[in-house]
Amino acid sequence: MISTVLVLAVASVVLFCRAQIVESSFEEPLSPTWLGPEGGGHCGGGGDGELVGVGTGNYVHTGKQAVRLVVWDDGNPAAASWAGVMRILPCAAGRRIRVGAWLYFSSETLPLRSDALAQLKIEYFEDPKAERLIPTHLFLSAPFDPAGYKPDTWHRIEAADRAPQDARSMKFSIVVTARNMGGRREAVWLDDLFVEVQPRRTPARDRP
Repeated sequence: MISTVLVLAVASVVLFCRAQIVESSFEEPLSPTWLGPEGGGHCGGGGDGELVGVGTGNYVHTGKQAVRLVVWDDGNPAAASWAGVMRILPCAAGRRIRVGAWLYFSSETLPLRSDALAQLKIEYFEDPKAERLIPTHLFLSAPFDPAGYKPDTWHRIEAADRAPQDARSMKFSIVVTARNMGGRREAVWLDDLFVEVQPRRTPARDRP
């Protein structure tokens, strides 16, 4: 009797395949699925990004390289600036997605002010090539800024979302935005980025 109960219990258990995890510490050349680092702006604002190594005025969390995102303006009060790095990945509809990275800003080198912030961003698309945006589902994390985080230390920033049912691909971005910077240049460093797509639940009876 006990063995019968155990067999029935095992048959009804929902099993999970391993999660799909994509990681990057920026030690290798960026693949074609990456966009950037890049940036832009308007009304006198601008932005850019680059891979940087360990050295004076640059910061790396692990390994020998990280990404630095810089924003600036010419003092125009209407200026807006942005800089970011993005990656396009396949995305199965309805899956739960966890993203994160380590972020840093300095109190001395291009210090971050209250008018600039970084966010994790997820956009979803109806096609595998990420050309048809799903405009009704955009995810933005809470801001990474001086109001909530201390300078001169690395912070692990994470966020989670669930892909819409019609999603076929996604774009994960880390973006720095700023307005009315008063002619300053400000920067955020990022390293050890990851994207985790949770697997679909598969009942034991459906396994091959």
